Amino acid sequence: MRLSLIRAARRARKKCATLSLDKWPFVWYIIVMKLMTADLRTQLPQLYSQEEVDDPKAIAKYFTPWAGWTWYATEFDGKDTFFGLVDGQDKELGYFSLSELESLNGPVGLKIERDLWFEPTPLSELKG
Repeated sequence: MRLSLIRAARRARKKCATLSLDKWPFVWYIIVMKLMTADLRTQLPQLYSQEEVDDPKAIAKYFTPWAGWTWYATEFDGKDTFFGLVDGQDKELGYFSLSELESLNGPVGLKIERDLWFEPTPLSELKG
């Protein structure tokens, strides 16, 4: 049993580098994805700067891996507040907070994730 856990941990580390292993008994550490990076911070327009734009682009996409909720960020205040499209029970424009996204916990410790392959997309395409 112990040997198979060690092999599984080594494969996981090689594949995604998100798990590390301490001494026996095993202690697992999960590296949580950064929802905001310096690069993304520079790409997101300032809050309220897109008010006159007819069809602003969503720059970042955040989602729950355990439910059907998605947040598309079009603007950011540089600290904590986003404006964008929230696709949950309904699709609506509104404000959401980076700190709230970071604090959400799903089943078995799942966290909100950022779609690393998301390309900036006009909101009109996402509302569809």
